[in-house]
Amino acid sequence: MAESIPIALHDNCYEPKENLIEAILAGDVARVQQLSMRNYSVPATDSWVIYQACLQGLEMMHALSINPDSNINRAMPWQMGEQTMHFVLRTPTCRFRGTKIGVISFLIEKGAHPLQRDRQGNTALHLLAESPAQNNTDGFGIMQLLLDNTTFIPSTIRKECLSHINTRNDPQEEGEGCTPLMVAVLCGNTSCVQTLLEHGASPHLVGPLFRTPLYFAVVKNLTGIAQLLLQYGGVIDSEIVAKASSLEMMTVLSQSL
Repeated sequence: MAESIPIALHDNCYEPKENLIEAILAGDVARVQQLSMRNYSVPATDSWVIYQACLQGLEMMHALSINPDSNINRAMPWQMGEQTMHFVLRTPTCRFRGTKIGVISFLIEKGAHPLQRDRQGNTALHLLAESPAQNNTDGFGIMQLLLDNTTFIPSTIRKECLSHINTRNDPQEEGEGCTPLMVAVLCGNTSCVQTLLEHGASPHLVGPLFRTPLYFAVVKNLTGIAQLLLQYGGVIDSEIVAKASSLEMMTVLSQSL
């Protein structure tokens, strides 16, 4: 009887780069580490696999970045220059093995910057302001870590985030682009509105239709957000008053007239 032939392993079956991709997708941290130590990295055409590595958490990301040429925060193919960081920021915390905050911190350590813009001109502050997941580990929670004086990011990057807190994205309709504050108002994310105002965001800068954040808060009947904007200097005009559609909103506005 013929002797059994051993099943060929890893590099005997495929190119090492293919093995690396398979190891990442399989969650095989040890194999990824082994291949990274041999200076293999994910090809540019397969950069989406880097995003998958981020979802698998810090252990996988550390293993992949052993190779200094791995370039963790890279431009994704056919995504108009958007980088790993943008995809991570849009992904809910529940999708990560570990914490989304830890992954973002690691990407920043490897050269990503919160002010890098996506295809529509959004910075990290814009993307966090529109996130449907708003809690201590996503949305406003990460925004606070970017803007507060913490060890989450280097102080130089934090200062840059603060100095660009009023940066507009690209306009998608008549008027100006949106600041992160405007995005937070349009999405009804009260905690983001408060965080941005507390860190110096202006309630006066106009956005779509050349309207202010207070205008949209009133149109959407977001009384809590309207109160915050007024508390930080939002200005009421006759057009805003005319847009009030509830007794509660009219009361909020009348108290500030």
